[in-house]
Amino acid sequence: MSLALAIPTSDAAEYAGLPLEVRNNVRRWLRILTPVFNPPQGCRCKIGDALRRVATDMDVSDATARRLYDIYRQGGYKGAPNKKGHGKRTWFDAGDWRVFINRSVAPQESKGVPPEVIECFRGYCESDQRKNRSAWRRMIRDWRAGKLPHLPWPEVDPVVDYPVGCSYRNLVKHAPTRYELTAARIGRTAADAERPLVYTTRKGLWVGSHIMFDDMWHDFFVNTFAEKQAGRPLELFSHDLFSARKIRWGVRVRTRKADGSMSGLEERMTRYVLAATLFLDGYSPRGTIMVVEHGTAAFNDRVREALAQHCERDAAGSPLITVSDSGMKGAAAHAGQYPGLSRGNFRHKASLESSNNLTHNEFAHLPAQTGMDLAHRPEGLEAQLKHNQMLLWAREQLRPATAAKLEFDLLELNEFMHIAGELYTNIEQYTDHELSDWIDCGHVVNEMLIGKHWVDRGALLSMTDAQRQVVHMLIESGEILTRPRKMSRREVWDMGAADLIKFPAWGVCDILGPDLAVERKVVKNQFEFQDAEVGPGMHRYSGMATDADGHPVALRDGETYQAFVNPFAPDTLFVCNARGGYIGQCRRINAPCRADVEAVQRACGAAAKREGELLAPVRARHLAEAREMARRASSNADALGESQDPDGDEAAAVGAAIRQSTPSIVSTPSTEEEIEIRHI
Repeated sequence: MSLALAIPTSDAAEYAGLPLEVRNNVRRWLRILTPVFNPPQGCRCKIGDALRRVATDMDVSDATARRLYDIYRQGGYKGAPNKKGHGKRTWFDAGDWRVFINRSVAPQESKGVPPEVIECFRGYCESDQRKNRSAWRRMIRDWRAGKLPHLPWPEVDPVVDYPVGCSYRNLVKHAPTRYELTAARIGRTAADAERPLVYTTRKGLWVGSHIMFDDMWHDFFVNTFAEKQAGRPLELFSHDLFSARKIRWGVRVRTRKADGSMSGLEERMTRYVLAATLFLDGYSPRGTIMVVEHGTAAFNDRVREALAQHCERDAAGSPLITVSDSGMKGAAAHAGQYPGLSRGNFRHKASLESSNNLTHNEFAHLPAQTGMDLAHRPEGLEAQLKHNQMLLWAREQLRPATAAKLEFDLLELNEFMHIAGELYTNIEQYTDHELSDWIDCGHVVNEMLIGKHWVDRGALLSMTDAQRQVVHMLIESGEILTRPRKMSRREVWDMGAADLIKFPAWGVCDILGPDLAVERKVVKNQFEFQDAEVGPGMHRYSGMATDADGHPVALRDGETYQAFVNPFAPDTLFVCNARGGYIGQCRRINAPCRADVEAVQRACGAAAKREGELLAPVRARHLAEAREMARRASSNADALGESQDPDGDEAAAVGAAIRQSTPSIVSTPSTEEEIEIRHI
């Protein structure tokens, strides 16, 4: 009898799925048995002798070699139940290569459990809060109690008293996935960690392409003398994704109100941060996506409308500023489950969350640390806060001169703001970071060591050809060291910051909204007020505004206006009339230190300029009178010059007296267009 000892093409996929060891073993059987089934012409060796040689080559007994040979030649059963009744006999047709598979290495998958039973087992597992094994025991108890008669159970194994194939060891292979178990036992939000995520990259973005807004808790306490309490700072900020730089930020200390509730970040602070970011920094001409989440850092409908209305548009007419929400988490995994707490999706801003971790590390040296969690909280914190509270109480009881001598362990809010500004400046200058996709984005510079300073190799472009050749020779000889260096966050930001489009001032007023406007009166041609939210002390702003076209606008002294001051951008005051119409923006009047001579001189110059602006209308109205006075003075001077007095004393004396009594003529504009100043 002649058989083709080969694996059919139709079985190639099944064969390829076997372990390598099993595949090699099957191939050896087929190769060694080939001369037995197809002996060479003229060969008269006996089958028994040939099978003994096969047994030796395959390292099996003669009986095993004979049994496998017979099954492969004419078909038959292989295998038998063990002493406990487990296992089964399998029929093989003649020429079936599967007879040579070692099932101890490649066990055959169970095919006896109906899918309805498997789904029932999965349901029991998902309804159990802890373990699959206890769920399996409960299912078997219910089966024995007759509670599951509708399922097509296999025949009962009398040895173990449950259906064949329904052992825990077999069914656990069909248990729900880790994602399914987590979603059913805990919820969809927790199950997100067990499913594939959406991965993104910085490559292909640009400065201002994605600006993210979020809030964060600082892990320490500070004092706020204005509220006479200590609390943890809550920060709200904007963050550029491409450069990983924090753009604008502000802080509110979490303190207790008079009614017992806790103060914190409010929605209006989001408007302040957004307005400061757009007015001082701007948005990209290539388009900017504002990434926000639900809660404190959310944009209301009026803010979204103001963004779309006042920003520029692309060639297709779409606004260059769009808003991307993170979506809410906490929905139920199935209809029979209660929904979880509604919360924002932190993975929508994963890069920002990792940046917050760096902030916590850099601020970890400040006093009164809370630790990253309760397990890491310093044991002496409570006593430190009690001691600090007593000092705050004493500060209110003592005279100001004595209270000023008290020394606190905790930083005062304004002191912390100054330190935080320095730390954020340090962070954005770091070059030893591990920001993702940084090199792929090209954020690397090549430098060379000239003297004791590293210089960008781009400086070669400004050299002459001869100088460049010399430098290249020194680099090749190793006398000038070179290195690649990652760019800092600030360097990447500065590459594209100059191209950003500044948001118009009247648009800022629409973002802030009429509820943030405060009625303020112009007194002595300036705004003067106190506002703890803007900062400590007296705040002064010029009474001369600049309108949307860049023209000066003199505000009426004694008139009341709707004024906006952004605590995150306090150098500008925006002015509207009583009906909300935009008038202009006023610059801040800073009080220089007496020891800073240059600052005092600049302030004096600004005051002189403001005086000139105030006098300009008066000069304009009396322009004809001034010109007549100048004409008379010129005529009198000419007359005195023509005097022929021989002694000259009397004429000289009269001329000197006339010159002293003639007022000096201040130069005035020559045209009406140059002296036009509008009054509001």
